[in-house]
Amino acid sequence: MDFTELINLIPYIDELKRSFKMNDNYAIDEPPSEYIRLLYLLNPQQYGPLLEKYVKRIFNLDSVSPRKGKGDSKLGEHKASYLSINGSYNFIQIRLWEGNDHVFVTIDPRNDFKTYMFYLTKEETEFEIKLLGRICHSKAKHYKITLDPTTSDWNRWCSQYKIEGSIENVDELKGNLEKAVLDKNKPSNFYEIGIKQYQEKLFTQ
Repeated sequence: MDFTELINLIPYIDELKRSFKMNDNYAIDEPPSEYIRLLYLLNPQQYGPLLEKYVKRIFNLDSVSPRKGKGDSKLGEHKASYLSINGSYNFIQIRLWEGNDHVFVTIDPRNDFKTYMFYLTKEETEFEIKLLGRICHSKAKHYKITLDPTTSDWNRWCSQYKIEGSIENVDELKGNLEKAVLDKNKPSNFYEIGIKQYQEKLFTQ
């Protein structure tokens, strides 16, 4: 596509922005991959809230009042989701004092909008903050984790926390998330039987 063709697209993009501004449910019934591609044409102030609302909707994540200090959303009793669409795998404003499980979602526009979903229990989140976390708001102790797909930490996250599936098949991805939530919260889960040994091995390498 040459420069002239790009210029000719501007009126259509402007019309798209106006449509979303007038109706935040605009195009919401389109296939997920197509809807998310439309969102990516908006500015960050527009697509951020719309993406969060959309992901909560398709994965049945209920909103949580900020006044409760219990995360942003919940899947049953397992709370908090943090979303990214910029492909940087940069998860911010992680608040450990809320004591939540976490669902991290990145939809990568530089990799054909591939979906990466990670589910971490409260204990796993605390462990990863100790290992990879950085302060992003010092007064409130909000943390962030930034992942690099070329590193061993990325491979470890994909092996241990990744929920298999694609945004193209929401039911499969949602089912795998719900299964992971149930499996990790059984009495005989990973933390009950081996987290200390795992941590000691990792930190002594």
